[in-house]
Amino acid sequence: MNRDNKKKITAIIECRMTSTRLPGKVMLTSCGKTMLEHIAERLSTVKAIDTILFATTANATDDCIAALAEKIGVQCFRGDEEDVLKRVLLAAEACKTDIIVEITGDCPLIDPSIVAQTIDLYMYNECDYASNDLKPSFPLGMDVQVFSRDLLKIADEKGLTAPDREHVSWYFIRNPDQFRLVTLPAPPPLIRSHRSLDAG
Repeated sequence: MNRDNKKKITAIIECRMTSTRLPGKVMLTSCGKTMLEHIAERLSTVKAIDTILFATTANATDDCIAALAEKIGVQCFRGDEEDVLKRVLLAAEACKTDIIVEITGDCPLIDPSIVAQTIDLYMYNECDYASNDLKPSFPLGMDVQVFSRDLLKIADEKGLTAPDREHVSWYFIRNPDQFRLVTLPAPPPLIRSHRSLDAG
């Protein structure tokens, strides 16, 4: 299936300063740039992506993320800290996107080619959801998920548990009998699921 290529595709990066494992990690710098800047720059090279958006919280602690978004020309949506599913859905609605490319803010080494391949997997197959992580084979920090805003609306309506609200795609991942899920495996020479390239 070749989906309508006129549909708007937005990379939504979930980010906040109050991470429990490493507070403030998304604004830590490497080579003179924050983690979020590295992610945004890498995603900007993916031709299929129309818009890049930071989905952060309304907390004052995340004012710096909003300021960074304005500085580098990335869209920003601010919502609930705990209900990440709702935050991402409202962000998608605010920017009027059709397709969501979900990335977490602790993946500064995200590979644009893997992102592009996952988008293609979604766009050219009969599926509701595409990821490279349903059967882990890539290193941590390469994770990308692609799904429609309409699918996320279903998760918002039916995913009522705490994990559903915290992990955006949890509802349809744990209901594979209801949704068509496909995964992008790493080629054998690159299988490194035991390695971690994220920012903790």
